Amino acid sequence: MTIVETCAVVVAEIDHYKRRQQDYNDAEKFRKRKDELTPLRETLETDLQRLRLLKDKGIPSKPLKVPPSLVSAVEELSVNIENEETGRQNAYARAKASISKAAEVARNAVQATVTSIETPLGAVDEPFLKQLDSIPAMKQRVMEARAKKEEFQKASQRRLSTPEDLAMFLTKRAELLLIIDQLKNEELPEEVLEFFRAVRNSQAKLTHLTPVVRDWLDEHGQLQDVRITMANK
Repeated sequence: MTIVETCAVVVAEIDHYKRRQQDYNDAEKFRKRKDELTPLRETLETDLQRLRLLKDKGIPSKPLKVPPSLVSAVEELSVNIENEETGRQNAYARAKASISKAAEVARNAVQATVTSIETPLGAVDEPFLKQLDSIPAMKQRVMEARAKKEEFQKASQRRLSTPEDLAMFLTKRAELLLIIDQLKNEELPEEVLEFFRAVRNSQAKLTHLTPVVRDWLDEHGQLQDVRITMANK
């Protein structure tokens, strides 16, 4: 092989090396962009899954306003992925901004919807439960209410960790609402509450045993538990 031929081979190998180096640099840029887009895509996908879950559970939420540029920006990136560098850069920047905005919109929609339903305590507030605590017929329901309230509060702390945690939160919320409905439907007359408050404080008198109280005690199988004691003076 002549010197000229040898030089031509070396020049060709150098050109080949430069092309390989350029290909590697391009691939590195694409890998970096993929690493930037992947968490955005996953976040968007997760929050869309949460919104579907909320919808399936009948939880009302505002319509999701996805940026209109999202689809066109992603399509533009797909078309320009092999074009000149400036075209790729511009298309990538627009696509990334649109996906990021969509992820933000979806996350805000999830948070707003969950916040609106996260405190359905109502009838299971502790002051109300303490009123019922002294009523033997209500003790089991009070225990259940406190247990469901605790389960709900624990689930509430992790409600946005994963879609599965959100599903658990919604389940515990539904169970708590059922307990609330049961307690509300009990319709305890004020005279009954007053009677048991007096019993708890050892201040019950015969006047507390009104017809309303007698009927309620009889209906709940507690009338036979009433004992009348004469006070020594």
